[in-house]
Amino acid sequence: MGKRLRKARSMCCCVSPRSSYLTPHSIFSWYEEDVWTEIAKFLDGRSLVMLAMTCKWFNRIMMEDSVWKYACLRDLQVPDTGKLVRCPVCDLDTCDGTMQTLDARHIELFLNEGYHDGSWDYDTLGSHDIKKQAEGASGGIFDVEHLKDQSTSDIFDLKSWVGKRNDWQPKAMITLHAVAVNTNLQDNEGLQVKYHAMRAGKDGEVVSIRISQQLL
Repeated sequence: MGKRLRKARSMCCCVSPRSSYLTPHSIFSWYEEDVWTEIAKFLDGRSLVMLAMTCKWFNRIMMEDSVWKYACLRDLQVPDTGKLVRCPVCDLDTCDGTMQTLDARHIELFLNEGYHDGSWDYDTLGSHDIKKQAEGASGGIFDVEHLKDQSTSDIFDLKSWVGKRNDWQPKAMITLHAVAVNTNLQDNEGLQVKYHAMRAGKDGEVVSIRISQQLL
C-alpha cells in the first residue's frame, strides 16, 4: 500500500497586524510643524542636530533660527521676563542705584576671542540730558525687521509689565527680537542717557548695543 503524500505548503513571510494608531488619517499628521517645534524646546543641541539629519523635512524645521535661539537662551539660563542681572558697568559690592544699563548682545558674542581679550569694547555713539524731573528710566532695543511682530508689540503695552507707580524695583521684558527695561524713579533732577555700540573689530559689524541712564 503506497504512502499518501502530503501536499507541501508554500512558505510565506510573516506579516504583523498593522496598528490602527499608526494608520494615517486626517485628524493627526506626523509632520506637524507646530508639534515638532514645541518638542524641539526640550532637546539639547546634539539631539537637535541628530533629528535634523534624519530627513530634509526635519532639517528645515530644526534649523529654524527661533528653535536655536530658544535653546541657547535656555542653556545660557537667561533670566525670565521681569528679572534683571548684575549691572555690567561696574563690579562694586554695593550700588547706589543711580545707573540703569540695558545690553543687547549678539547671541554668539561670547564665542569670539575679541570679546574675551577685551579688544572689542564699547564706543559712545551719543548722549542726551533730561534736565528735569523724570518719572522713570526707560529703554528699549528692537530689531526693526520684526518691529510689527506680535511679541514685539507686547512691549509697547507698558501696563502689562511696568511696575506700579510706588514700585521702585526695575522691570524688564524680553522677546525674541526686542528687550526693554523700566525703573520708576523717586524725586530727581533728571537723567543722562548714553548710547554705546560694540563692533567686531574696527570696521566690523555691530555685535552689542548698550543704553545707560544715570541720575544727574
